[in-house]
Amino acid sequence: MKHLNFTLKNMKEKNIIIHPYISYILAAICIPSVIIAGVIISVTLVMYPLSIILGWV
Repeated sequence: MKHLNFTLKNMKEKNIIIHPYISYILAAICIPSVIIAGVIISVTLVMYPLSIILGWV
């Protein structure tokens, strides 16, 4: 149990060092993909009814 506790503490210390970089990387990946997904969804939601109305489908 002592060994496990030491390992967890050690991992926590390493995690504190690594964490900011991970959060920056995740933000760099997530934010653009969320924006792109939002654009695609909104374009789809706008274009699909328009295409039905205009008789493209």
